Order: sequence, then C-alpha cells, then structure tokens
Amino acid sequence: MRKTKNLPQISIIIIGFNEEKRKIESHKIVLNKSTRDLVNGVINVGVIGLGGFANGTHLPNLKALSKYYKIVAVADKKPEVARMIGLKYDVDFVTTDYKDILENDNIDMVVITTRHNLHGEIVIEALKKGKHVLVEKPLTLEWDELNVIKNLVENGAAKLCVGFNRRYSPEVLKVKEILKSEDGYPCYLYYRVNAGHLPKSVWVNDPLVGGGRIIGEVCHFIDLLNYVMDSEIVDFQFVNIPVDSNKIQNNDNISVNIKYKNGGIAQMAYFSIGGKSLPKESIQIHANHKSYFIEDFNKLNFYGTKKESQKYKLQDKGHKRELEEFAKLIKNQESLISSNQLDYLATELTLNIMDVINGKNN
Repeated sequence: MRKTKNLPQISIIIIGFNEEKRKIESHKIVLNKSTRDLVNGVINVGVIGLGGFANGTHLPNLKALSKYYKIVAVADKKPEVARMIGLKYDVDFVTTDYKDILENDNIDMVVITTRHNLHGEIVIEALKKGKHVLVEKPLTLEWDELNVIKNLVENGAAKLCVGFNRRYSPEVLKVKEILKSEDGYPCYLYYRVNAGHLPKSVWVNDPLVGGGRIIGEVCHFIDLLNYVMDSEIVDFQFVNIPVDSNKIQNNDNISVNIKYKNGGIAQMAYFSIGGKSLPKESIQIHANHKSYFIEDFNKLNFYGTKKESQKYKLQDKGHKRELEEFAKLIKNQESLISSNQLDYLATELTLNIMDVINGKNN
C-alpha cells in the first residue's frame, strides 16, 4: 500500500460575513442539524480545495445552477484564497480546515478538488458524516481506501459522484443515444489523447501526491470507453513506454486495449511525446457501417453514406451537466448517474496498471 503524506499543519481561520457592513469577523459558526427538504429545496454545498479548476469550473457552474445548489462554505489551505473566493461567492463561512465543512450540519454536499492524495481520505470522512460527495478524479490512490468507500456507499452513507465529466458531454450523449437506438453494438472505439509533456517536478507526477498521470488522468479516458460501450469487460491489456529518465521521464505513454462482453473492443492511446499543434483529444466510434468522430469536444462528425458535421460554439466536456445529474440523483429524480460501478472500475484498472508497472502484486 502506498502511504500518503500527512495533512499540512495549518492554523484554522473561519470568517463570517456581516451582511450589512460587509466586515470580516472571526468566529466559529455552530449550526443545528439541518431539517431541510432536499427533494424540493436547494442543496447546500461546501467546496474543499480552491485551485484553478474549482475556481474556473465548479464554482461558476454551481452558481449558475442556483435552482439546485447554494454555495455555503469554501475551504483552502491558503487563507487569502479562501477569503477571496468566499467574498466572491457570498458564502456563509470560509476556512483553512476542511473538517469544519464536514462538521457543519447545514452542509449537505461537498465538492472535493484537492490534490489527489487527499481525495480518498476526505471522501471517506465526508461519507461518514452523511455528506453527498462530488470528488474530482481520481477517486483515490489507494486500494484500501477504495474498499472503504465502496462499503460506505453500498451501505447508504450518502451519494457519490466521481468527476468523470466527459460522459455528460453533448457529443458523447448523442453518440450513445444513437448506438442504443440503432442496436449499434458491438462497436469499435478508439480514443487518442495527446496529453502533452509535464515536467517530472510537477506535483501530479509525484507518486505520493499526484499518483502519476495514469492514475490521475488515464482513469478519465478508460471510464469514457466503459461508459460508451455499456458492457462488462472480459479482457484487458496494456503496453507502455518505460521510463528511461532521459527522453521518457514519466509513466505517461500508454496504450490500452479492452474487450467487452457484448463483442465490442476499445483502444486508448495516451501519450506525452506528441506534437504541441496536434489537438488533445479525438474519439472514433465505428458501428453499423457508420462512424462518429468527436474532436476535442467541440465538433462531431458523422460518416455514413455521406459526411455530416455538427459544430458547437463552445467546448463542453460535460462539467455542468454532471452537476445537474448529481443534483437529480440526490433529489431522488431520474438521473444519468445510476450507480458507482463504473467509477470503481476505472479506478481499479488504473491502480492495477500502476501495480504492474511498479512490480507490485495486488
């Protein structure tokens, strides 16, 4: 089992906002257990980790989805960041200690966007407190944490959503709808990811903090293959370019092949040694003598007897739709999120890959 680094020792700063004078007052907010109706009311959210992704994606989307969510609290180890974001989103309190969010009975759900090594333990703590959880990928870096999370969710602790947002992009949903309506299985999927180079010093490549890009990022793309294919895996293989500490500095060049019970096959190529001018992501789905090409989540090409194209004004990787679907799940409404089995599967496959690469037996 890989050990995670200890949480940083940070002094707690909790800041409340005076509504009339907008003065900052230091105090601990203690609230009674919420009796609000989540089915008909809004979901109170605490966001843990306020880096660029949370600030640029989740927080704006949560605010835009005000019919579902209210941002109540934010946490970050940097007090100045927590304060700035708290003021921007007019939250009830900010803190440098995420446990204050978990202890707050008025918060129904947490969004976790910390560094990867903290995901699993915060998910476990949040589920034990009965908080619904949206955690960015990866779900965890550890096998034992994964098993604990499974048990908590299966025993009804709370709802869990892992940030595999590409499932909910308009292009993916459109192609999957066509495959289902036209009996498009078995099919062939090819997913090419030109990930780009990351220096070895970047935290994602630290095995104890980021877990490396295979666990931290490749899980995203394996999950999408599994989601589109919608079938059990019967065979799984991979090959990778080994690290030589010269041209190849990290384990981030890999090819994965998957065979499914419905007869379909999928291949994923993830590499960091490609050209910078090559677009990042390209997905090909071939079935029933038709082909569908998704290009960087802003264009969908159809190839049958003739070529048709559908271009989108903005790139949409499904982040906002993911939040909508999770809100529906929490409110016991019909949702595209039906179970967490795919979340676990993508996590297990990437943990297995790294165990093999590192010469470990699971």
